[in-house]
Amino acid sequence: MRQAARSGQTRQLLLEATIELILERGLAGATVNAICRRAGVTTGALQHQFGGKSELMAATVAALFAPFAEAFPSSENPADTPIEARVERLVRRFARIFLDVRYPAVIEILSATRHDPALDAAVKTYRDTQLENMAHHLRTQFTDVKLPLERMVEDTHLVVDLMRGGAIRMMFARSRQAEAGILDGACRFLHAAFAGGGRTVEKGR
Repeated sequence: MRQAARSGQTRQLLLEATIELILERGLAGATVNAICRRAGVTTGALQHQFGGKSELMAATVAALFAPFAEAFPSSENPADTPIEARVERLVRRFARIFLDVRYPAVIEILSATRHDPALDAAVKTYRDTQLENMAHHLRTQFTDVKLPLERMVEDTHLVVDLMRGGAIRMMFARSRQAEAGILDGACRFLHAAFAGGGRTVEKGR
């Protein structure tokens, strides 16, 4: 195996070990020694890859929060796509993040941001990007909804809150049925909110 490939593999092992330990023991339990033991590498390897624990945590935040900053799935001609399908696609985008088995690690990090300005700043970058992407998506993909953008954003935030609550619920009792129920409930809520503000289609058109 080439040096670059080995280096990339070691880096990935350290990131996965960090996330696993955060999930199992919380941030306090994700010590350098524990991370290295879990990854099967030396502390020197961690220092070589990341420089130290602060840099490793920054990379962990990037790995966990990158999905928040991804672009929302969209249609080239949204008016040709039924609003139900557009709503479901939007909700599934959130479900992919909030119902992921790694989301409890995100919760651990979010809780820690209250007392760690550097961590808070790192997370804020992803949060701000998600808000910008969401507003752009709603503005361009739901032009047939006669609601102010601010109202659509607020309704979508309620779906995010539902997903976040569902993620906490999944920490205690995870099941496909529960996940399906959360997804269905979020779709029904957002469709009712947006369809209620949709334009009436004239008969014969």
